[in-house]
Amino acid sequence: MREFRYGQFKLENSGVSCVSAIRTTRLQFDVVASQGNLVTFTYVIQSFVNFTNAEKDQADPTVYRVLTAKSKIPGVSLTDLLIFTPKWITISDTFQPLYYHSNMSTEIMGLIYSDYGRSSHKLEPGGLRYEASYMLHGETYKTWRYVTTSELAPERVCEDIAAFIFHISVPVFLTKLVFGGEDAETRHSHSSQDDEPLDSFQPHFLDHLEDVKLELKAAGLPSLTSNGAKR
Repeated sequence: MREFRYGQFKLENSGVSCVSAIRTTRLQFDVVASQGNLVTFTYVIQSFVNFTNAEKDQADPTVYRVLTAKSKIPGVSLTDLLIFTPKWITISDTFQPLYYHSNMSTEIMGLIYSDYGRSSHKLEPGGLRYEASYMLHGETYKTWRYVTTSELAPERVCEDIAAFIFHISVPVFLTKLVFGGEDAETRHSHSSQDDEPLDSFQPHFLDHLEDVKLELKAAGLPSLTSNGAKR
């Protein structure tokens, strides 16, 4: 994202038990990363050309990767930076949103601008979503019902949205400041959403218990008991 703003700015940095500050006439928020005496690159993520499956099945989100930080382990990245911008979804006979899933990596998603509400974590610009390793996460029940009962057709998604995700191969632990700092009240709460992602969930497997029992009986297997399948 480019943000060239001119004026009088004071940039402060805190670290190693000291605070430093410089004054500048340009806001330095157009830099992704720099190292040593290498030239700093500026990425215009709105110009990113998306790649995805055209016919069936989902492509892994890492196809949206723009930067990788290597680790000391060959073939394993320390972190991948993925971006999400407007694109077409054309796959057929496939659940189009992300499945409810978990990752080995830690996942940190941020929204730069617009509004992203399809996930169970509703984000506003400047917001972050944190998913620890192996933590289950995914779409809301409302989204699941919509895409499983609607006719599949090519769909334009992420319109007017710019978001990013860091896939980090090591655990990331939250500090006490996140939970108890003065801004802790801004943490996401499911109770603040119109759609409760867990409370409204319905186990539709239970709607097909009689069919399951018939198939188990035909296969010579024990039937499900009432204790093992409750609504």
